[in-house]
Amino acid sequence: ANISVAVGKIGNIHNRCGEIEKALKCYQEKLDISQKLGYATGTQQALGNMGLILSESGNYEEARKYFERQLAVSIEADETEGIEGACSGLGKVLLHLGDFENSERYIKQAIAIDIERNLQGDLGSNYCNLAELFIKKGDTAKAREAAGKALAIAREIKDEDLANRAGIFIEIH
Repeated sequence: ANISVAVGKIGNIHNRCGEIEKALKCYQEKLDISQKLGYATGTQQALGNMGLILSESGNYEEARKYFERQLAVSIEADETEGIEGACSGLGKVLLHLGDFENSERYIKQAIAIDIERNLQGDLGSNYCNLAELFIKKGDTAKAREAAGKALAIAREIKDEDLANRAGIFIEIH
């Protein structure tokens, strides 16, 4: 499992440096190693990282497949962190694909886990995702409510990026 972790960390470095192809190659290697070792945590992390990169690149259909696999692996291994990450990722991807009903369901599942585990940063981010969803659905009142919750969390944890993201939803809509 240690080599899987090391390869994943190298992938994270490539990702932060904007070297997407190298990061994806590292995450694929981490996935292969983790699956061979039966290391569920490494498997779900690699799938989630690949889903995030593909989502950020606008490849939502492909990202969806990785998040769905991450969710399946995480449920089977009872990995709450992976379930939260997969639900959050699926919620965001499905939002971009226009599947608002399932997007909302997954975002709310992620929010429930964030509340249960007191993951304030993730909770704020998921409230922003929910605000974006409500904007796309034309429900500005619910969008403002979700963005307000995200902004309150951002202030509490002193997260300027989250505050800016939440503030945009409140100001524009």
